[in-house]
Amino acid sequence: MATKDTGGIRSGVFIAHPQGRSLSYKTFFTWLAISIYQGGIIMLLSLLLFESEFLHIVAISYTALVLNELIMVALEITTWHLYMILSIIGTAVVYFGSMLVLPEYFDLAFVQTAGFAIKVGIIVAVSSVPLWAWGAVRRRWRPAAYAKVQGL
Repeated sequence: MATKDTGGIRSGVFIAHPQGRSLSYKTFFTWLAISIYQGGIIMLLSLLLFESEFLHIVAISYTALVLNELIMVALEITTWHLYMILSIIGTAVVYFGSMLVLPEYFDLAFVQTAGFAIKVGIIVAVSSVPLWAWGAVRRRWRPAAYAKVQGL
């Protein structure tokens, strides 16, 4: 039940997007900067960590990209539903299943090594963890309007 205190806060939710725009210039350029950072980190670390396996750079960088995007989607979700979980798991299953079906594009012997998994994990961590940490700090210092209403 809404009290007089939360009633004033709730109006802030409706003021947050007065013109009905869901994508502002600030949001666009923020996501552009994030994409450039992540793409640059993925390619730079792929080349540095896998310099001796240059022929496998596509599998390395694309695997890091897919995992990175699944993590970014998961970080943006505020209310989880079963279909969201299934879609993330389904995407991962389809991608890793495609490695089995498309052996001409993926060297399975290379992809199944611990070194591949560790290095891809490092790439994904360096491209995702700083953004997650920045978002956590930002949400703590400047919570969104819905978080104020929910008391989060």
